Amino acid sequence: MDERGIKRDYRRVSVGAAGLLLLLIALGWLFAPHDLPAADNDGMARFLLLRQDLAIALIAAAATALAWIPMRRRSAMPNLSPRMVALVTAVIVPLGCWLGARLVFGRYDFSRDEQMVTFDATIFAGGHLFAVIPAQLRGMAESFNQTFILPIGQHEAWVSAYLPMNAAIRAIFLRLGDASLAGPVLVAVGAIALWRIAARLWPTSPASQIVALLLYAGSSQIWITAMTAYAMSAHLGLNLLWLCLFLKDRRWAHGAAIVIGFVATGLHQPLFHPLFVLPFLAWLLAEKKWRLLLVYGAAYAAIGLFWLGWPLWISAHGALPAAATTAVSGVGYVERFRHAVAGLHLWGVGLMAANLVRFVAWQHLLLVPLAGYGIWRCWNVDPVARALAMGLILPVAILLILLPYQGHGWGYRYLHGVIGNACLLGGYGWRKLEERGRAPVTAFAGATLASIALLVPLHAVMARRIVAPFAAVAAQRDAVAARVVIVDDRAAPFAQDLVLNRPDFSNRPWVLLGHQVAPEQIAGLCRGGSIAFLGAAQLGGLTSAFDEPAPVTTPDYTALEDAARSAGCRIVAFAK
Repeated sequence: MDERGIKRDYRRVSVGAAGLLLLLIALGWLFAPHDLPAADNDGMARFLLLRQDLAIALIAAAATALAWIPMRRRSAMPNLSPRMVALVTAVIVPLGCWLGARLVFGRYDFSRDEQMVTFDATIFAGGHLFAVIPAQLRGMAESFNQTFILPIGQHEAWVSAYLPMNAAIRAIFLRLGDASLAGPVLVAVGAIALWRIAARLWPTSPASQIVALLLYAGSSQIWITAMTAYAMSAHLGLNLLWLCLFLKDRRWAHGAAIVIGFVATGLHQPLFHPLFVLPFLAWLLAEKKWRLLLVYGAAYAAIGLFWLGWPLWISAHGALPAAATTAVSGVGYVERFRHAVAGLHLWGVGLMAANLVRFVAWQHLLLVPLAGYGIWRCWNVDPVARALAMGLILPVAILLILLPYQGHGWGYRYLHGVIGNACLLGGYGWRKLEERGRAPVTAFAGATLASIALLVPLHAVMARRIVAPFAAVAAQRDAVAARVVIVDDRAAPFAQDLVLNRPDFSNRPWVLLGHQVAPEQIAGLCRGGSIAFLGAAQLGGLTSAFDEPAPVTTPDYTALEDAARSAGCRIVAFAK
């Protein structure tokens, strides 16, 4: 293909990708649920689309549509060493993530998912698989918040319902002194693995290796998510490490990849890593590498069975049959999968469209045109590129039916583990442009600077504006001089997430769900010490974070306060 044809094709891909992004914006705007509160799992997607992502997505669409204009003949990337860029990325980005965990989030676990990771990590760091609930507290265990808690006997013990490996990784860093290092270290692992993959794919093109690394460094989603306890940073780092080992095609490397696969499948849900691996196994099938395919197939079958059985095994440690709970739809993953399937609906299409807009808005500004061009040019000629592209498509197609909403998330976290795929496809696109001397060096340099220097700080501010009110209420909760705090958890969005206790109940005050406490239990709670009520007066920040009306005290909660006064409880008031 001549240079004019290269530029024409890149223009078509760029304009087409921009048009697709505009279509996704329209679908999210029109069909994501309108009539739900912003803090509802389904309603949050449209809220975030309008409040955080729309303006940046429109800028990304413009950058994508115009990406072909500054292409200059024979322009060249500055003479940089990919090794040095990889090392700088593996140091600067993780350092920023580690600092951001303090400056942006105040080391506060915002979502219940993150809280469960810290909860489990504390248990594992103590050398246990679960924590025992004292016998005298089992009768009121539901009031301690059983959301995402695995039922073990009649509330005889507790641990989260998630698979354990992300928490186990954080437990290692907790024992070393700082659990918040886990995400940044995994980002560094991903950066080095990405460089080694790029060097293998394009050994004669340092520029393509650098582009893949800068697309990685320019992802706000990578930065902000690594500041949290989410499992997604582990998915990204381990997926890239797996691919680096897989492409080495050595016996020891395949063995190590299977070990990585065991850990990655057991991070938190057993779906995401196998979806990443599946296209590469399909490549082995197409290449008729039967022996290697059999090894991987048998290994992943065993891995899948192990992790599918994990919740059943842990739950079986109770002496009595597991207590009924509404927080977990069954114990085994097969049953939970059956309960989770939503089917294909128009509202689901709107939710997924909003998710994908959010994904694009939280990436490097030129990721979409470069990755799109890489797919366009390499789908039929390069099996690695095709497998990488399928790794992006599969989660979207499956989650559109299974779980079209994500709830909380900085970017679209269910695609986080395959951001490396997109970065490598961007490298493929760059390589094809570079071969004809049409690489958009100037545009890429400007987009990289804007992505890292402007978008990453802007997204950090957006994250802090949502999390800070919750962290402030949690700080109030923890500072009150009472033995027990009862939260009016139905008065404000996500107020139930404020009900969090240490696995061994060593925290003071204990925190209870108001809707799970009966008025007749109040006198017994007061006998052990003072009591405080965290209600609508303290929860205003939670509603303001989602632009909702001020919280109103629920009637059942008023009954609890009345019962405390009638029983003569010593009630500690929160500061105004």
